Order: sequence, then C-alpha cells, then structure tokens
Amino acid sequence: MDFLSQCIADLNTLRKPSLCVVDATVVLGSNGPAGPGDLLRPLKVVAGADPVAVDAYCVTLHGRKPSEVVMLAKAAAAGVGRADLEKLSVKEIALPT
Repeated sequence: MDFLSQCIADLNTLRKPSLCVVDATVVLGSNGPAGPGDLLRPLKVVAGADPVAVDAYCVTLHGRKPSEVVMLAKAAAAGVGRADLEKLSVKEIALPT
C-alpha cells in the first residue's frame, strides 16, 4: 500500500487539478472501492482547489483522521497540497431542500 500511496502522490505532482469535486452523497463505507459493503450517507458534495485538502476532509466523513491515511501524508510532503484541516478555512454551505 505504501508504494501505491507514493504513486498517487507522484501522479498529482505532474499537474495539479484546478478544481476537485467529490460526490459524497452516498459512499462505500467498507470493502471499497468495489464492494459490496456498507453504505454511508454523508449527503455532501465537497469541492476545492487543493486535492489533498479535499481528500483530507473526505476521510473525516468516514470517521477517520487525515493523519491515518498514508497517501495524504505523502502527497502533502510532495507539495501537492495540505492535509492539516485545522489550519485551513473549510466552509460548509447548506442548500435549500
């Protein structure tokens, strides 16, 4: 898993995305990425210009800490983005239902 995490981090150094959008309305909570598994329903759409920050926020929807995900640490160390959510400005916008 360490090798794959490094590959993902390296891939993101080639071209940093302008915008990252994650549909987290319904996510696979176990046995990912193919399943079958338990479904979680965070009912969120997450967007940002920093791919590491977006992923770091998304792991919290699973009840995990960004520091527990090797890929995030490697991507942050490679300068792809920041995984320290407490130092970032996260804005949540509620949409009318």
